[in-house]
Amino acid sequence: MKRIAIFLDAPYFRSQVSLLLGGRHAQRHQVQIDLPALREHLLNEAEDQLPDGDLLRVYWYDVPARSGRTAEHQAIDQLDDVKLRLAGRSGVGQQGALDSQLMTDLMQLAQQRAITHALVVTGSADLCPALLAVQGMGLRMHLLSVGPLQTAPAALVAEADLKRQWGVDMLDRFATWVGPAQEPAPDAYLGTAQGGSAMNTGWAPPVSQTDRPSLAAVAQTAHTHLSLGPLAVVFAALKPGLRSLPREIDSVLLSVGREEFGRALTESEKRELRREFQGLVRDEFEDQLTSHDEDRAD
Repeated sequence: MKRIAIFLDAPYFRSQVSLLLGGRHAQRHQVQIDLPALREHLLNEAEDQLPDGDLLRVYWYDVPARSGRTAEHQAIDQLDDVKLRLAGRSGVGQQGALDSQLMTDLMQLAQQRAITHALVVTGSADLCPALLAVQGMGLRMHLLSVGPLQTAPAALVAEADLKRQWGVDMLDRFATWVGPAQEPAPDAYLGTAQGGSAMNTGWAPPVSQTDRPSLAAVAQTAHTHLSLGPLAVVFAALKPGLRSLPREIDSVLLSVGREEFGRALTESEKRELRREFQGLVRDEFEDQLTSHDEDRAD
């Protein structure tokens, strides 16, 4: 019987997605990934590569954030067929700890003959010795590159039995580039103050107090966007009374605020926007409880 397992190096994957979609490497919260959609595409990729085989599971390798497990990690735990493997701690040497965990799992599964094929999503050439070892046990190694194969380490490509790549057209199906907050450049303000026009400096004046939306309206817009967008799984896990919002959620909330206001929010506006949003989360949670109690009464 043929059986395949998928081994995904999350830091590599996230970095490549941000590079291809945003043109730069970014922090984890600056790329939104629709996890259920990604899971489906990974399973489809495995089926395409091994049509007559079975899937063991997807191993998702990551390192904890400075604060520990992220909201994304909690959402991954809810997915079928996916096992989260957190390796090491955030900081120096984290990629080495991740590679070590991946190699250990790969070797054990090969020795136990639990799999016959391994689909590896990584860009770490340090895995080559492990790949050679398990190939010596009869395992076939499939490499999935995020981006052109030419950008993957040559040694890694050379050792793989099967090579495939995902481009931007595939990434657009499950990933969204959020990017960092963009403040106007200092020279833009200086150009306007010295008599330059908004047209030739690229700077536009803030929306007037009378024209801008209320923070409550912005919170509602973000609430709707998050409930239907790529972070819907993370959003659904929110509970009232949180001292702080998950970074992924907070990034989208502030991004919506910038778009609606036409400028970066002040610190006091950010605090008020977060309070308005958490109020919506609390109201929705209470509505769900009320609806549940009514259903039980019926």
